This record gives sequence, structure tokens and C-alpha cells, in this order.
Amino acid sequence: ADNGIGIAGVCWNAKLMPIKVFPNNSNYTNAETCARAILYAVDNGAKIISASWGSANNSNLLNDAIKYANDRGVIMVFAAGNNNSSQAYYPAANPLVISVGATDNKDTKAIFSNYGDWIDVFAPGVDIYSTCPNNTYGSKSGTSSSCPFVAGLAGLILSKYPNLSPLEVKQNIKEKADWIGFSNNMAKRRINAFRSLIFSQSNFCIGQEGGSIELLDGTRLDFPAGLTSEKLFIYMGELNSNSYDILKANNSSAINGIVFPIGNFNLIRYFAATSASTGQNISNFENYVRISIPYPDSNNSGFIDGTNIQVKNLKLCYLDQDKTKWVILHNSIVDTAKKIVSAQVNHFSIFGILLATQAQDTSEIIVYPNPLYAAKDPIMKFGRIPLNMTDVKITIFNVAGELVKTLSEQSEIKTLGTEKCAEWNATNNSGEKVASGVYIYVLRSGDSKQKSGKIAVLR
Repeated sequence: ADNGIGIAGVCWNAKLMPIKVFPNNSNYTNAETCARAILYAVDNGAKIISASWGSANNSNLLNDAIKYANDRGVIMVFAAGNNNSSQAYYPAANPLVISVGATDNKDTKAIFSNYGDWIDVFAPGVDIYSTCPNNTYGSKSGTSSSCPFVAGLAGLILSKYPNLSPLEVKQNIKEKADWIGFSNNMAKRRINAFRSLIFSQSNFCIGQEGGSIELLDGTRLDFPAGLTSEKLFIYMGELNSNSYDILKANNSSAINGIVFPIGNFNLIRYFAATSASTGQNISNFENYVRISIPYPDSNNSGFIDGTNIQVKNLKLCYLDQDKTKWVILHNSIVDTAKKIVSAQVNHFSIFGILLATQAQDTSEIIVYPNPLYAAKDPIMKFGRIPLNMTDVKITIFNVAGELVKTLSEQSEIKTLGTEKCAEWNATNNSGEKVASGVYIYVLRSGDSKQKSGKIAVLR
């Protein structure tokens, strides 16, 4: 992969063991040949077998070979067939394998794909661009094209969790797939590689009685009784990709304040819930769930390890639906004894601990000293200008309405810590000292925020 030619598969850097089971150019083979191929693959170190073939006939010989592979920890992925039928197709219908149907570019069942409860998951299978014979590339359709997507995902999962059993990999792929359909002749679960990989622990189950669940790192959920009338599968874990844009805290901007990422620590967590009966994602709750995320303070110093960030300034934040802005949860609490930041929430999303300051109102902007005694202190300061005010400009007028001075972010207005500030040395735009008297200032931002007031200069 990544050679600038052709295509790249789901699982990079995988070793492939091609085994031919169709003699010459025939479209047909037999159970004995396929069983021998499975045994050969297992005995020669294969971890995953991707098989895009099958029939309506259930073969005991093939079933024995599949059990042989499963007993030795080999994951088997089979195409579900292209007959637009609910009739079981083998070996895909064998419960020890992962059976794969096909979806189209509208995320619905491909018209040709088999369907039914015996199919575990679906994956794209229409017009899939891939390698072809004679060193060429082309587009193919069929569950034969869907099957390798799932085999590749199984490889990704094993690369991160190498000790998982075939059943655990199968459960991971099924439980973390996206639920996209309900009736028997539709695709139900389409694979979601992102969800399969980001969880540092598998799912939990929570029922009507409520309760608590916790990861080994201390990430915790507390559910009240009566939260739901049905059982929910709960997923939670850390986001591991350093390139994921949310770790940059979106240029320190939040919907309701200013946030800063905490360097060198991954304090971002993902939470999701799925109905145990329908497979639908549950994102909102009528009652509140308490989310707790641990922070590193090994020396009980009141500071994040290796930084000058005080833990009392930490807030739990969540990423809004379009994944462009953080939202600060102002009901979050820092528990210095347990070393966690927690908050009550009524929805699941991506949550993280960030250094956060609440959005400041323009009424908090201060101007001092006012009046300015020029002989004593020649500088008047504008402070507590909110960081979330962009393109700030301060214009100063005399009582006749004539422009005296303009302060802008290109020169006089600077960022200092968690606020912006500006200084005026009682001169006009030409650098000449202004006379004693009353002046009017107007502070405006690019997002239409404004504050005005009176200031005085005495010489």
C-alpha cells in the first residue's frame, strides 16, 4: 500500500497467502479441495482466512475443517452469496465463521446480496475497485468483494488486540457495526472499522436497575435506576489516534467558552450505547448519567503531571454533533481525592478533559486607570477581552465625534493567557499627545459583539 499505484486495502502491511481452490479457469470446485486449503492455511500460520465462495450445500467435511481452524484461533470470513435469497448459504451460515453480505453506495442491501438472520454483518460490495488478473485494476460487485473488507477489519483488530479469540473478534465486528436496517430482506449491520478499533475495552450491558461500569484506567459511568426500560450495550474507551482533529481542541475554540488541550496526555474518551433488542444507537437519555474521566496527578500536587496546569481549572467537555466545536460542561466537578473530572450528562458523545474558561461577556471588559492621569501613568489598558472575540478593534473618538485612535489585533491588541488586552498611550493616530478631556471608546469584534463607554484623560 501507499505506493501511488492502484488501490489500498483495509489492513496495511498484512502478509497474504493466496491458495488456489478453483482448478484452471473453472467456476466450480469441491468440498474436499476447499477443506484441504483451510487445513493448509491453518498449518502454515494463517491468522485469518477470507473465502469468497460457497453453495447451498452444507458439507460435513468443510464443517470439520472450519472447526479445526477455529480451535486453533484462526478467524474465518465467508461471503454470503449473491442470490438475493434468505436461504442459508454455506459455509457462511456456519456459526463459527463471520458471514458477510453486501451493501451499495446508499448504505442499503445490494440488490444481489443474500440476506437473513444467519448473516452476521454487511460491507460495501458494489463497484469495488480492486486488483484484477494480468496486472490490472477494475471494479467488481458481489459479496466476494464485501468479504475481504471484513477480513481486513479482523486483521486491524488483531493488530491492536492480538490475544482476542475468533469469537471475540466476531462479537467486536458485529456489536460495533452500524445498525442500518430492520426488515429481513435488508442489511442490518454494516461494519464500522472506527468503532471496532477505538475501544480499549469491549461492551458492557446495563439494564433497568442501573448501576456502574468502569474501565481499568478509571473511566467510569454511573447509571440511575430506571434510565432505560430495556437492556443497553455500553461501549467506552479512549481515542487512540493522535492525528484525530479533536485532540487539537479545534484551535482552542468552544461553543460556550475557550478550551485548551492538555499536551502529552490522551484524555479524550468515546461513549456509545446500543439497544440490545433493536441494535439502534441510543444517544439521548431522559435521566442523567454521570461520566467520570481520570486525570494524571501522581504527586497529589494539584497540577497535571509535568505541566503547570492546575487541576481545579479542568472541565469535562463534549464534542458537538458536527464535530467542529467543543462544548464546556459547566456542571463538571473535579474530585482531587479520586483524581477524576465528572459531570452529569443526558447524552453520549466524545468527551474529554480540557483546560477551559467560560465564555466571558463583554460586560466584563474593564478599562483602567480611568481617568488616566497622564503625568502619573501614561498607559490606559483595556483588559478581560474574551478570547472568543475575533478581529477585535477599538476606536476612540472625542466628544465631537472625530476619530482619535484605532487599536487593532494587528498591532496594539494582544493575547495574554486566557484573555485579550490592549494599551492606549493617550496619543492619536499620528502619534501626537491628546488633550485633556472626555473620550468615547467603541470595542467591536468580527462576530458583532460590541461594548462602548466613556474614558477621560487628564494632563
